[in-house]
Amino acid sequence: MLITFESLFPQPVVHQVIRRQAHPNQRIFLVGGAIRDVLLNQPSRDFDFVVNGDAIHLARQVASELKAGFYILDDERKTARVILQNSGGERYYLDFARMRGFRIEQDLKARDFTVNAMAIDLMEEDRLIDPLNGVQDLRKKIIRSCSEQSFEQDAVRVLRAIRFSMQLEFQIEKRTIEMLRSAIGLLPNCSIERQRDEFFKILEGQQIHTAINVMDRLGVLEVLIPELKTTRGVQQTAPHTLPVWEHTLETLRWLEDLYDLLVRGTEFIKGENLLAGMASLSLGR
Repeated sequence: MLITFESLFPQPVVHQVIRRQAHPNQRIFLVGGAIRDVLLNQPSRDFDFVVNGDAIHLARQVASELKAGFYILDDERKTARVILQNSGGERYYLDFARMRGFRIEQDLKARDFTVNAMAIDLMEEDRLIDPLNGVQDLRKKIIRSCSEQSFEQDAVRVLRAIRFSMQLEFQIEKRTIEMLRSAIGLLPNCSIERQRDEFFKILEGQQIHTAINVMDRLGVLEVLIPELKTTRGVQQTAPHTLPVWEHTLETLRWLEDLYDLLVRGTEFIKGENLLAGMASLSLGR
């Protein structure tokens, strides 16, 4: 599949500005989720760029020419963000980061999952750089870690693996699950803000009930929200029939179904969702 930058960005002029602001011999690569999304024919509002040299300076210059918002994400790691709006008023983001290592392949191999470890050189847009066979895993619908050390390097990837699995409807590869399980105990070493943000992204996504169930079975919830332990094995009096934790999961499932029906409309009601459908009709009145 040929990827053209004119069709990729909400504003076709974006990649031309980035090229123009780069200093001579500076290499700039589009990486990660935007490439994954375009290969899956899905829209993207997050564009990540890897730069050899001063990524913050480049981001500042791009923001200035585009008259866009700008702020530094991490001064130590030399990452910055440019904030733009498309014609419909929706925000989209250009993140610039300094390259890890001396070659783009080194940077890609240090990423989380193979489906996010692809790149395109802005000067050679007809060539996809895919050292870990991310395209193949996209076709197989597999979430696979980039290395044996992936979760040890960043335990928040435990949550990201579950989120991408739900979002893309992909399976997590067996060895990746084994490494994920081993790294769950490392989550407290990561900042609470990063854990919170990733968890909220799961709650904002699809198949929330299934995601929480997976997190529960893998043992992630015990570490992420230890307070939930007190709900396990607690029986309830009539008319309730389920213990507190199971009741909570079932409530979450019904709320998700109800929200989906309210948003998508009653034409999507099926037999198994009849009760939720009737509730949505009553709420509509």
